[in-house]
Amino acid sequence: MRRNNHELRIMNYGFSEKRLAKSQKSKAKSNIKLLLCSCFLFLVSCLYSQTYPVQISSYFIPPNTTRISDYATSTEDKYIVQFLDTDIQDFNRKVRLKLTIKGNGITVQSTNFVQNAPDFYLNGGQPLRLSNFDLRAYFELDNLQGLSPQQYAQPLPDGMYQFCWEVFDFNTNAKLSSQSCQPVYLVLNDPPFLNIPSRNENIVARDPTNIVFTWTPRHLNA
Repeated sequence: MRRNNHELRIMNYGFSEKRLAKSQKSKAKSNIKLLLCSCFLFLVSCLYSQTYPVQISSYFIPPNTTRISDYATSTEDKYIVQFLDTDIQDFNRKVRLKLTIKGNGITVQSTNFVQNAPDFYLNGGQPLRLSNFDLRAYFELDNLQGLSPQQYAQPLPDGMYQFCWEVFDFNTNAKLSSQSCQPVYLVLNDPPFLNIPSRNENIVARDPTNIVFTWTPRHLNA
């Protein structure tokens, strides 16, 4: 009886060893999987967190126009873009720009070679401020892809749009910035409804002239 108990204890010990070895093997596999997953996430984060030397910021000056052609023909500042080269070793670096307008089912891009575009140069630590007047070549129909002449001549459909810019080295074509976008909601407003004076009303001439006008606005964002 004592012998059988001794054999039973030996068998139980052997079974416990096997179970422990199996558990350790399973834990090692889990650790390897966890390590591989961590390495993969680290690589992905490195790819998406790639930094570029040029930073871009932009803003619109209301009232916002709904025609792309207006940015090419307007003589007033309606849109400002600022470029800052953070690499202080850069001096007189010639760059080319790329414009992308997207939203409401529309994607418009500037061509790789923009006709009549002025030369732009960046110096490290010095911001370059450009208005739509400086960038008007990028808004001309001949330099845009993804837009028909009919769409170019008409207002964009009401909705939210993104005006995005990218910077490339002119000589090496190396990308110097990430795509920087500025959202803007464009809507074609209805004109105000005139209340006074009424249509075809005769106005009595007085000296000094004092004509009272009242109207009902019908705009949304102007």
